[in-house]
Amino acid sequence: MVLVSILIAVFDICCLIDCALFDRTRLRRFTKWAWLAIIFFLPVLGGLLWFAFGRTWRKTAAGVA
Repeated sequence: MVLVSILIAVFDICCLIDCALFDRTRLRRFTKWAWLAIIFFLPVLGGLLWFAFGRTWRKTAAGVA
């Protein structure tokens, strides 16, 4: 149980840091402050929503790994 709590805390902190350092011109749906609040108040779900809907993923050029 303690291990699960630690993993959730680490995941949340990583999501908060990623959101805080993310370029605000590449955000989707909400502002950076709104995403930070979502991640903070909805611990696991907020982080999952951030990675699924909040950020854009860079596209690589065709043929470039």
